[in-house]
Amino acid sequence: MKSKMILSYFLFIFSIPTFAINMVIGEHALTVPLPVNKEIVIKFPQPVTHTELLNTNNTDKLRQLLRPDGILMLQAGEEFSKTRLIATQIDGNIVILDLEAKNNAVNHHTINLVQKKINLPEKKVKHQPIAKEENPYKPDFLKNKKPITKSQSSPQINFNTMVQYGFSHFLGPRRLIKELPARPIKMSKRNLQHWIRVWGNKVAIKPLKQWKINDDYLTILLINNTSSQPVTFDPRALRGRIKFTATIITTLEPKGNINDQTLYAVITSVPFNKAIQR
Repeated sequence: MKSKMILSYFLFIFSIPTFAINMVIGEHALTVPLPVNKEIVIKFPQPVTHTELLNTNNTDKLRQLLRPDGILMLQAGEEFSKTRLIATQIDGNIVILDLEAKNNAVNHHTINLVQKKINLPEKKVKHQPIAKEENPYKPDFLKNKKPITKSQSSPQINFNTMVQYGFSHFLGPRRLIKELPARPIKMSKRNLQHWIRVWGNKVAIKPLKQWKINDDYLTILLINNTSSQPVTFDPRALRGRIKFTATIITTLEPKGNINDQTLYAVITSVPFNKAIQR
């Protein structure tokens, strides 16, 4: 997936001047003016994983490229009125942009989107209670609040955190990968077409990586639309004993389009290949 996106990026990218402006993200959509036939680079607080242009009438007028590092590159081919674009960041938050292309628009080259700072009220300092003297007769196993048993269960990790951990290995810089008690697990590369009901013959499925996190197994798969029709993600079409599943792009465009592939994250209580056995 990365190689395909990186190749497209190097075919598209030009030399970019260093001039840049900052725009603060607030509660309302940000208006972004685009000069015609000029390339604009938009950098978000977090890497972007997916974009959606709401006004499809302007799709042919706007050329957009989402780089592997989550930076968005835009170029308007002709003038168009305000068109809303929704960008989803890797942390799940969305940024709403109102794009407007004009011949006389200022060419900012690079736009840095930054979060609005929130001034929190100062916390009142609480007086610490006076520590009680240690009981000299307390048994050793009760001192320092140590558990009576030697083993201690691992902290619970929610499914959203696990999914973000898996996606981060294939989207965005490695510095955003969280530290989790994850152990890589080998996967079988056998045919997985039977895993998806109804539209399984329209996609190609490639297992990428699997980890064991506490008592669960997290699996990341690459899904390619090999048909000439759109394919919409539906968890009910997945076979097997699955506890949780998520995807980045819910509707895959027909083969050959920019959004004809996506990642699936699947959480099971046993290894993936065992969970989908018929």
